[in-house]
Amino acid sequence: MIHCCGDNSRYDPLQGARVIDGPAPQPLAAVLLEWDANSDQLHAVGTRGGEMFDAFFEKYTMKLELETGSSPAQTERCHRRRATRRELQQAVAQLQSVITSEAA
Repeated sequence: MIHCCGDNSRYDPLQGARVIDGPAPQPLAAVLLEWDANSDQLHAVGTRGGEMFDAFFEKYTMKLELETGSSPAQTERCHRRRATRRELQQAVAQLQSVITSEAA
């Protein structure tokens, strides 16, 4: 299960991040991955599905600032830039470990 800290929605990653509880209007967007056999690395190359990233950051900027201790300027920079491939790889790795632990 994936839990959204913003609106307390819960998603089932084994069923395409389908909403299982909460007010979320749609499943989470999927991160498209490519594996580079030469380097044995996984790369995030895009997303599929309804992207709500901008709406999320606009709605929860204050909450995120309070929880992370970031300044409004830092949050705005974070909101405006695209995540790097490395950041997406780290997020995917974290999600994979959560999915693995939930399945066990």
